Amino acid sequence: MLASRFTRPLRRVVLFVATLLAAWLVAPATALAAPAVDTAAALGLIDDTDRNFLVKVRQAGLWERPTCLVAQQQAGNERVKEICRILAADHQQLDEEDRFIAKQLNVALPDQPSPDQQAWMREFWPMKGHDFDVTAVKWLRFAHGSVFSAIASVRANTRNEMMRLYAERANSMVNKHMSLLESTGLVQYDSLPHAAIGAPAVALAAASAPTPKDSNFFRLPVIALVLVTGLLAVVSIRRVVGGS
Repeated sequence: MLASRFTRPLRRVVLFVATLLAAWLVAPATALAAPAVDTAAALGLIDDTDRNFLVKVRQAGLWERPTCLVAQQQAGNERVKEICRILAADHQQLDEEDRFIAKQLNVALPDQPSPDQQAWMREFWPMKGHDFDVTAVKWLRFAHGSVFSAIASVRANTRNEMMRLYAERANSMVNKHMSLLESTGLVQYDSLPHAAIGAPAVALAAASAPTPKDSNFFRLPVIALVLVTGLLAVVSIRRVVGGS
């Protein structure tokens, strides 16, 4: 039983690497073969959700890795520095895989962080010590939570096998990063956005219960129907008796 706990994730990693390798081998072969093989079509079609996910992962690496490198000089907490070293290494690897997959699927990727991410960097990169620690953890945890929902959407709905395997890998890594950031004790949970699924739930809970219908509205027609049925039965009996 213990072995299966480690074997299953290992199988997924092996399958993911095999898929990447297969795509890598197909790419040069298509240059010589005719007609060319469409990697995206071979592994499944992608949509805007898949493309958006690849863009988000790319932008995450563009600001989180430099931030974690800056943390080695600016952070005051050794635990924050340690965690940032792990995040920087993971994001470098994840970014390389992201760019490879995007190339195979013909998805254009940005070369700069988003405007929001650039604003976060301008806010806390000049800080030092505890102020840097608190603000860096705040935005790093916020960013990981935001991309987590995109990962779930791709994992659940993508038609592309490569994207599905990549989403599983990203899911494990982002979940690990959130746990590491939370282990600092600096995450301000009250400042995190409420889960998107809460909006419909709140609206449903706030909706008023349906007004119960007046039982008298149905009572009179039922009584009338019973009376008419009884009268017809009496008339029928009289006709039978009279005929006999």
